[in-house]
Amino acid sequence: GSQVFIDESQFFDPPYDYDLTQINDNGTTFYRGGEEYKRPCGWYRYAVKVLSKYADGDRWLGVGDPEYRLTSASGEWPVSYHGTSEKGSEGIISGEYKPGPGAVHGRGVYSSPDIRVATGYAEEFTASNGNKYKIVLQNRVNPRIRKIIPASAAHDVGDYWLIPEGYVMRDSIRPYGLLLKQKLKQASGK
Repeated sequence: GSQVFIDESQFFDPPYDYDLTQINDNGTTFYRGGEEYKRPCGWYRYAVKVLSKYADGDRWLGVGDPEYRLTSASGEWPVSYHGTSEKGSEGIISGEYKPGPGAVHGRGVYSSPDIRVATGYAEEFTASNGNKYKIVLQNRVNPRIRKIIPASAAHDVGDYWLIPEGYVMRDSIRPYGLLLKQKLKQASGK
């Protein structure tokens, strides 16, 4: 695969990385932005540097222990996931989201509160170590701007959220984590 060179110190915030590769929430319910939040169990999250990045402060991100809290914080936005490619993730993290070519329910940026939906759009890539991975971006979405597309209309797995074209994306959907999941090598059957 191609190699993407990102100045990690500019874009990532390692103290907030979180390893969910061996975690199973076993029915524990979490909330972010007043809505149920399904953590990305089975994935490793590299935290994107976002503290003090936006003019409106950090309230959208919530407060408290960054690794484990069950409840929402006042003013925080709910969590969504966006499956992408290695190159796509670099462009979004270094800039912002831009409306894509898909327009089934309107032109804009699509994400989902369900990582299973986003995983279906994540492109596999091969890292320099030879391992194969998928990338999903973990976001916060402004609940006053998003359009909810229920599973029955969008996909059997879960809802989609749409930020319609015309909104300032950095005020509507903000990536705060790059999630990686290694594709396990299949046994040869011998």
